[in-house]
Amino acid sequence: MSVTNESKNDSHELYSTLRAEFCLASDGSIRDRSRRGWMIWNISHFQLWWNALETMANVPLGRKLMNCSADQEEHMVSENSLFDVGWFMKKKRQRDIVDRRWEMLGWGKFDITKSRISSHLMAPLCSGFALVAKENVLSNRQRIQWQQLSNTHIELDFEPSPNTIDKSPPEPSFFW
Repeated sequence: MSVTNESKNDSHELYSTLRAEFCLASDGSIRDRSRRGWMIWNISHFQLWWNALETMANVPLGRKLMNCSADQEEHMVSENSLFDVGWFMKKKRQRDIVDRRWEMLGWGKFDITKSRISSHLMAPLCSGFALVAKENVLSNRQRIQWQQLSNTHIELDFEPSPNTIDKSPPEPSFFW
């Protein structure tokens, strides 16, 4: 198979996956299978917005962004029981789930075994997503530190945490 055909097949498969997961609601919003609303941001626009927010707050907020992304991803994962795959080849199937999720949502690639991320997202954002994946695969809480090696490569350092994995809090409901 040529590279062009393989690329078209990959694009078609990704498009089919996105269509199965998301739909356009009558109010113009994007909804997932659970009817939760999603917002799509251009990476550079999000980074501009985030930098402006940090400037206005006059404090670095990277750890807050990481915690927020981890909380939201943890809520989504637990609500959809994404990692409940049974015992047979459990770790491999969970890694496959992580790979498919990261690809479908455009987050990049997360190598759980090497603790490395290749992504155009901001390091705190994708580090939060990676933390949730790692905790679910290992079935225990982890502490995380990240080091940004380049614009697109992040190295993660995980260490076990004595805290237990409790049910994530519900997502906030805003009046708007």
